[in-house]
Amino acid sequence: MMRINKKILYINLIIFGTILIFNGTIKNVSAAAQTDLGTILSNNSNVSGVDRTVPKGLKGITNWFSVPTISSNDAVIVKPGDKVGSATNKGNSDVIALTQYGDTNKVGAIWAKRDQDSSSNHNYIDVNKKQTMSMWMFFGGAHKSGGADTGDGMALVLQNSTKGDQAFTTVPTSGFVGETLGVWGTEESLNDSSSTVSQRAIDNSWALEFDTYANYDDTSGAGNYFDGYDSGVYNAINHIGANYPASAATYVKSSPSAPMQMIHENPITKISSSDYSTNFLTDDRWHHITLTWTPPTSGSTIADMNLQYDDKTINGDLKTPGASKDYSIDLTKFNLSGGDKLYWGFTGSTGRSTENNLIVFESIPSIVEASTTAKIYDESSNRYIDTATTEDPNRNVVYNGDKLNVIYNLDYLSGTQSWNDIEANIKLPQKIDYSDAKITYTDASGNKTSEKIDLSGLSDSAIKYELAESLSESGIPHAEITFEGTANSGDTSSDVNVDRADASFDGSNLQQDTDTPAFVIKNTAKLNLAVSGDSTISALTNQNVDVKGLVSYSDSSTVDVSKLEVHAKVNGSSQELIGDASDNPFTFTVPADQLKVGQNTVTLHVVNKETHNASNEITFTINVTDNSLTLTVSKNSYFKTVQALPNDKLIERSGDWIVDVDDNRNSDSNWKLSASATALDNDWSGGLVYVGNSGGAEQSLTNSVINIASGNKDSDVSNSWASDTGILLKQDGAVKAGTYSSTISWVLSDSV
Repeated sequence: MMRINKKILYINLIIFGTILIFNGTIKNVSAAAQTDLGTILSNNSNVSGVDRTVPKGLKGITNWFSVPTISSNDAVIVKPGDKVGSATNKGNSDVIALTQYGDTNKVGAIWAKRDQDSSSNHNYIDVNKKQTMSMWMFFGGAHKSGGADTGDGMALVLQNSTKGDQAFTTVPTSGFVGETLGVWGTEESLNDSSSTVSQRAIDNSWALEFDTYANYDDTSGAGNYFDGYDSGVYNAINHIGANYPASAATYVKSSPSAPMQMIHENPITKISSSDYSTNFLTDDRWHHITLTWTPPTSGSTIADMNLQYDDKTINGDLKTPGASKDYSIDLTKFNLSGGDKLYWGFTGSTGRSTENNLIVFESIPSIVEASTTAKIYDESSNRYIDTATTEDPNRNVVYNGDKLNVIYNLDYLSGTQSWNDIEANIKLPQKIDYSDAKITYTDASGNKTSEKIDLSGLSDSAIKYELAESLSESGIPHAEITFEGTANSGDTSSDVNVDRADASFDGSNLQQDTDTPAFVIKNTAKLNLAVSGDSTISALTNQNVDVKGLVSYSDSSTVDVSKLEVHAKVNGSSQELIGDASDNPFTFTVPADQLKVGQNTVTLHVVNKETHNASNEITFTINVTDNSLTLTVSKNSYFKTVQALPNDKLIERSGDWIVDVDDNRNSDSNWKLSASATALDNDWSGGLVYVGNSGGAEQSLTNSVINIASGNKDSDVSNSWASDTGILLKQDGAVKAGTYSSTISWVLSDSV
């Protein structure tokens, strides 16, 4: 009887006390009030010491997401200037209010428009492509330890449900609505099996929940134990976790008559870096989330979803994430049947406890997927600045006077639309004197165009600039923004740390952020370089040229030449010639093939390979005199067409012969030109001959080397021949009509 009465008591509590236990335990409830929606959307940077700025994000969300027509759906897309209740969105981004503080027993959902008529606005997750989703999320609460009475949170859901964009939890008549977050299954009675509960969840789905209410009551046998599987979860105020809502394996019972419990994969229950480590969701603040989908490797069905939680501040500065987790996702759970596109969106719910569940989207990967990176290149030491390592402890070091390039790369990866209306909001690194800036666009064929950035808009190392071009896969997929400058710490007594600097690239359909690496401007003895010997040198063509430099330190410390590397540029080329210094003064050889005839400018500096300390530049002028002796001849030359008779004659040349000697050497230099020829084919009787003077002797060129000309200056040899002199064709006997050929070999040489 005692067992029966206890069961009857439990049933009565469910029937008559639904509101009391709708969300399970109330052990986390606090008296603190939550902030009203109007204040959150006020876009005021300071409300009682709290930044209420609406995060920067996308507008036009209705192009890409829809609000399903399900019962009690509290979700609404609030455009800038629009009202929801008495609250006005005073920001510049669309805000999705999934649920609202004070609205009890509500659900919320918003789904990507995967199959809408407008193909350019199709919004989905392609399971075969790497994609990034980023957004801002707000979970209500209070900015104090323990937070406030909040419920129940939101879930990111990927699904291929048979209900499509109307997918939502099937809520049983007397079930626990709040704990489902609109995606999980729930129980009708204690007799429900795991299979029965899973059938009430969104089918063919995976969910990542941001749960603001721990559904667990261990004070009686009649409690709700949904979050009671893991002590880390049920003892937490907030938690993040994932699983497959429609899988029976997600739900377990300690006994056939016990309440249902949910298994949380990779739960996050505490964040040490947060102001309030346990109510890290419900701290009355916006939180930035980046989710990266990595498709399965070949032969696998397991994809990866990486979560970066709290990885950016409200003013747009990137920061170390408060939490980072990888979640494995089995594609077979979606029953895609050969397809590759998933719906994605958010669901949420309230029970007795409520909160403002808000979302601002930054990126929609199917519309535009792109990447942005930032780096700093030290021209003086020919390297990119990066984090110091054990092998290279000075990898993050530059020196006063170093020439630095701050470079931002924007790469379009995929999407149905171009990345349009891109405004660059760049905070450049401090302690650099900027002198020039430009954007270089590279189109799909590799052609480059550029536009100059006017630095008059630079203020306190910050600048805004709208790119003239959109980025797209078939148009211009790449843009590189380069700012040139010189390191200037303004302090020669100590090292100066320069913080990383954030930049955002905000388009109408994608917003991206990146930041430059932090670095140190080191105060140390300056490496000095001076010209040793002549700075102006004369040379001849095809002649290597040696230049000399002398290295010293500004504090007169000893120079270890084994640590020095020599960098040279010839005539402003972007490509450096690099060599080692083997002595001091050192000699650097400029290769002849790098020099042109006339004046050449060679710049030189040295770099310490260990410290990356770079010297000043020194300049050499190398004047190259053309000392060449060259011969130009026609590739093909012909003789005149003649009648077969008479049989014995000399055949003149046609007008297409070129034999030209170009002598750029000293006037006392001489040259000699000789030639030989092969026998004519097709049994020609006779051959090529050379006649030096009119009426002179004929010298056969066939397999014989004959002197043709000599001199000490330029000579147009063939032009000096008369019609009966020079190289002629000898006919000696009867020949058949036809075409005949021979090959002439020419030799041009120095002559004493």
